[in-house]
Amino acid sequence: MVVKTQELWGASKSKTRPYNPHHVSPEIPAMGSSLAAFIHLAKRHRYRLVGCMKMGFNSFFVREDAVPNRLNPLFGPHEYDPEGCFRHVCPNWADVLRERRRAAEKYSWVDPAKALSTASTIAT
Repeated sequence: MVVKTQELWGASKSKTRPYNPHHVSPEIPAMGSSLAAFIHLAKRHRYRLVGCMKMGFNSFFVREDAVPNRLNPLFGPHEYDPEGCFRHVCPNWADVLRERRRAAEKYSWVDPAKALSTASTIAT
């Protein structure tokens, strides 16, 4: 599975936009989910992060049972380090990401892991 991530949050911040059926994104920083948010979702569905594109905005996941007992020989026994998606970022791209992050902060974002635990607490 290939997902388009909102790379401006880096590897560790878990952020996504709350669903709004009437939302129209006026700019790129107003949409998407961070890599950490996708990792959280992917683990719940038994997918493993196996890599990212050089600039961090496309991430690749493989379902754990896609090739029975064969993911470790292909990708190694350990999870891919999400920080690896952002170690190579050149200074110019880092500046673009900082500027986009400033623009994104004016929108509402949630941590999906916290939102799910709150929702399950409310439901019980």
